[in-house]
Amino acid sequence: MQALQVLIAIQAGGSYGLGRMERCKTLAKALIQEHQAHVSFWVDTPNPAIHRELLQCGFSVIQNSWSLHETIRQGVYNRLVIDFQNPVTPTLIQRLRISHPTLPVMVINNNGLGCSEADGVVFSNVHSLPGTTWHQPGQPVYQGADYIVLGHNFLYGAEEDEPGSDLDRPTILITLGGRDPEQRSELLLEALQDLRDCHIDLIVPPAYPHPENLENIATRLPSTITLHWRVKSLRPLMARATLGITALGVTAYEFAFLGVPAMVMAHYQNQEDDLARFVHYGTAENLGWGKTLTPEHVYDQVTQLLTDEQRRNRMRQNGLALMNAEGSARMAELVLKTERIPSTSR
Repeated sequence: MQALQVLIAIQAGGSYGLGRMERCKTLAKALIQEHQAHVSFWVDTPNPAIHRELLQCGFSVIQNSWSLHETIRQGVYNRLVIDFQNPVTPTLIQRLRISHPTLPVMVINNNGLGCSEADGVVFSNVHSLPGTTWHQPGQPVYQGADYIVLGHNFLYGAEEDEPGSDLDRPTILITLGGRDPEQRSELLLEALQDLRDCHIDLIVPPAYPHPENLENIATRLPSTITLHWRVKSLRPLMARATLGITALGVTAYEFAFLGVPAMVMAHYQNQEDDLARFVHYGTAENLGWGKTLTPEHVYDQVTQLLTDEQRRNRMRQNGLALMNAEGSARMAELVLKTERIPSTSR
């Protein structure tokens, strides 16, 4: 029997961050290991670092600078999975249909109008609200905790990232993703300057425009602070944290998976409703939109949570109840069963 040929198209690196790539690497691993599929990655921008990362993990990467629809036309694929930050447009799907009219297309975590032409849409989280403007009768749409896919480096990261044993004091882990567009990492460090008998781990975003500012702040604060650069897997640092501070995305779910209470902010104003839905599950506290954060608000929220062990325990139990590691297997099954829906059936 011929192996299933799956193309996964992602937007990753730079302003897109790395969460989608990490999620899709885990999905690809499930497709390969459990279904013997052949999986290739197409990356929206020609980013050598992203290509190198995927190749080092053993995945195939489209090296030609072809558009997605040209890649489909030139290759032989049985399924296409699209995981884009930008809205999927009708024009994109129409071009794909011209290149390969019978190819089943699945879209992950997207509310673009082009989703109306997809053969399946999956929201691999509990915070998104699938759009009503594009959903067509009979179109499969899946959403919820069963389809949460954790990051590849989180699940399978290298052991050399082990930071050592637990510290003898409360530990706060700050990680705002690959970019931190509003440079909230600086505000968070400044906000916590009056904490005593704590340790702060801060992950320096790879695309942070002024990392020297973080170094300058860290050297003059009374708390012990460790800046971490180019960390492959956050899991060891998460595991020793008393609480985490992060942005809404895959990392917030990884904190919940480990039972670590988190304080979560929205990078963008249009994420505020999604953030409210996420914290409803009781695994995290809502810090609000990053652009409107004040040091006083952050300090008050953090100190309240640090001094309330019962509240942290409830958040821990809620996180463990919400999460499991089977989302990638369920998502892989959805990829396999997605079939082309003729336009006349919509």
